[in-house]
Amino acid sequence: MSDKPKPYPKNVEGDFYVEDGCCITCLVPEFYAPSLMGFDETEPHCFVAKQPTNENEVYQAIKATWAAEVQCIRYSGQNPQILRRLAEAELADCCDQRHLIKEIEPLLRNHTTFEYPEIQSELEIANQFREYLSMQSTESLHYKASKIVTDKLGSTFAFSWYEENYYSVWFNRIQSPNTWHIFHSPNHKKIGSRGISVTIDEWLRSNKTVANIKWYTDTSWNKSFEWRETPI
Repeated sequence: MSDKPKPYPKNVEGDFYVEDGCCITCLVPEFYAPSLMGFDETEPHCFVAKQPTNENEVYQAIKATWAAEVQCIRYSGQNPQILRRLAEAELADCCDQRHLIKEIEPLLRNHTTFEYPEIQSELEIANQFREYLSMQSTESLHYKASKIVTDKLGSTFAFSWYEENYYSVWFNRIQSPNTWHIFHSPNHKKIGSRGISVTIDEWLRSNKTVANIKWYTDTSWNKSFEWRETPI
């Protein structure tokens, strides 16, 4: 018996693929990477219909790999940047070349800064994000949010999408007049923490007036200010 996972036959040739027989028809990968993923109605089974060709599509592929309810999407390539991003997102088990990233530890980018010239206060940003969460609610995914609290340090509220597992998010201004800062728990081992960063990033990127988005780990925010354009 081979140790190497077998790709589903309809995968397009390339580094990302869906493992044969692994799909549970969750349709989550199709949500995060609609331009890359396909779905075979006859099986039923998802597959990679298009390989990523630019940074935005690579980000989609990584998000789809991360979000899938079971680890069906895999990466067989050797691109060191993609391997590192997958390992940092706790997706090393999805890499066929795992031996190349055995020293890379998971991390959480939980601080983001961005330019948003149309906003006047932390409260306004918090309200917009809270409204965005409300609009994302469906029958199967229902967001619940606490009231927004504002003091001299900024604005904050907590939200949950599963039972009563609330996560707090803080909003403040770091540079006048247009640069803002959002952060949440630095605990990457807490279930859902990485999803907070992805949700914030999805919201920011849905607004065409937001620019210069940068993501930091808790350590890099406090020490080196090394950043990346995406949280994963």
